[in-house]
Amino acid sequence: MNQRVTVAGTSAVSIQSQYFPFIDGLRAISILSVVLYHAGMPGFTGGFVGVDVFFVISGCLIINHITAEASAGRFDLWTFYARRSLRILPAFGVVLATSAVLANIVLYTPAEFKDFGRQMLWSSIMVGNHYFFNHQGYFDVASELKPLLNMWSLAVEEQFYLIAPLVICASLPNRLVKIAIVIGCVSFAACVIGTLRENNPAFFLAPFRAWEFIAGGAAAAIAKRLTGIRASALELIATLGLAAIFYSIVAFDSELGFPGWRAAVPVAGAVALISTGIARPSSRAIKLLAARPMVLVGLVSYSWYLWHWPLLSFARISRFGERDLIQDSAMAAFALMLAAATYLLVERPIRANRRQIISRIGTRGTVAASAASCLFLAVVAASILFISLPIAARDYAKLNVNSVDKRAIYANDPCAILASDAPSPGCAEKLANSPYGLLIGDSHAETSYESVKQTAEDGGAKLATIIERACAPVITSGVFRRWGDHGDGCGARYPRAMESIVKAAGKAPKFAVLKAHWRAVDNLFFENTWNRLSAELDKTIAFLEALGTEQIILVGPTPQFERRVPECLMRGAKDCSTSLSKNRDQSAEIVSSLKRVLSHHPSIRYVDPTESLCIGDQCPAQINGIALYHDTNHLTLDGEKILSSQIAPHIAGALAN
Repeated sequence: MNQRVTVAGTSAVSIQSQYFPFIDGLRAISILSVVLYHAGMPGFTGGFVGVDVFFVISGCLIINHITAEASAGRFDLWTFYARRSLRILPAFGVVLATSAVLANIVLYTPAEFKDFGRQMLWSSIMVGNHYFFNHQGYFDVASELKPLLNMWSLAVEEQFYLIAPLVICASLPNRLVKIAIVIGCVSFAACVIGTLRENNPAFFLAPFRAWEFIAGGAAAAIAKRLTGIRASALELIATLGLAAIFYSIVAFDSELGFPGWRAAVPVAGAVALISTGIARPSSRAIKLLAARPMVLVGLVSYSWYLWHWPLLSFARISRFGERDLIQDSAMAAFALMLAAATYLLVERPIRANRRQIISRIGTRGTVAASAASCLFLAVVAASILFISLPIAARDYAKLNVNSVDKRAIYANDPCAILASDAPSPGCAEKLANSPYGLLIGDSHAETSYESVKQTAEDGGAKLATIIERACAPVITSGVFRRWGDHGDGCGARYPRAMESIVKAAGKAPKFAVLKAHWRAVDNLFFENTWNRLSAELDKTIAFLEALGTEQIILVGPTPQFERRVPECLMRGAKDCSTSLSKNRDQSAEIVSSLKRVLSHHPSIRYVDPTESLCIGDQCPAQINGIALYHDTNHLTLDGEKILSSQIAPHIAGALAN
């Protein structure tokens, strides 16, 4: 494949007739780092930087091709779009269609089909990066179960292909460099700032990645300035560039903020390699990249990138999300075989006949046909939603996974509030003439709403509910973290909500049930986690007692499963249960922290959910064909009914006093 590169100056100088094998070699490094990172290969913790190198390569080839054609007065927008469509879409369509077939074999639950259908729909119209930005972080555990996640970078490239020629052609020739510098600087600054945000738009969205393409576009201009430099200096620059990329691959990991300023390391390395490779192809580092094995891998890099992640993801889904280095490596190798076949049977024939195709149906016809193929893939995605989804829903219904209707809680109960809200006006009327109790906590408390409410009503009382999802019911002083992110202080909302309920009722609660996903407490405090948990929980109990609460029921950790229970049951696994002894070992420190406050407060009654939810050393996932959990740790309504047998006596005792 001819690489078309232009050394940009005051007038564009075309070197389009030259082919640079080292660029394919650089592609090989990029794809190997990405695939080995995704396969979980030790030593490739920063392999995701391969995508940044791909962006630099694309920027170099595309920007300089457009400027060269435009400078010569022969750039045609429709021809450009037609050529890009024929380069990208055929292999993309093959992989997406195959993924749809695999989805109907591997996926089982309605949630899985719904998510995959949306992934395919958004990816088929080249905006998949926006879907994944809105629904999942790239480094999150659940992202491994999204078979089309890798399509986000393809969407970014397509958006670059769409916008770049418009910007270049609309710019005055003598101002193009200045405009590129301004856009690049703004994009880089936005990338650094955006990476600091919790949802990190800098990773998925094209404007935050534009500087990487622009840096690639500058490589040819840099190469022109390097032509007069000594060979030893160019050798050093190329070596440092290669070292920067390798350093990023082995030293970076998913815990670091990325892309941010760190992305400049592999980007600078790629720019250094490309510019020195153009200026002096005989450099040792460049010769290494131009070696035949590297070039061969680079030639199939696009198809390998398309194939590897769907196959890895589907394999892991079939293993309930579990990683296995040997199996994942084998799947990556199989993806390479499919990539070679796709290159030989799809990519190369179309590339060889590209001119004939375009001349036969015209540039606009080619673009229209490409758009129609994307539309067809979108229709396939819709068919997955409308055909496969009802079948999966029917099978899922057989599991009897009866989950709480969270929307109905807040819509129908004026005394059910999120901790940041105030009770509805009707709450005072509801609590005026009856004793009442409080249910306080995160989503684990939310699932207990129906059973605790029914128990309270059986005793002639009402229930007020205070929920703050992903936030344990502890009053804190600036040391609290929400599960899994770095926001603090959510616990401070609880006392305000408690006071607002007591004020609306005009009297103290008879009881309070505290329930949370205590197993997620690892991310709770900055330091001294277990001592701080006990101290902050002690403050919470004291606050409730000061409000006049007569009895406090503290519910300990529920059993936690390694696999999502519905998926495990639907896939017919032999044993979906979990070990009681293993759960107790894993939650020993948490339980110790919770029980530490019991001696300080005689009003507390502690409930150990494993006493009712486990039999012997096994905690079953279902009983008599009825699922007890709707994921790895949240109880269904039926599971909560079993747990209520432990909570109900304490509520009854509080109401009897």
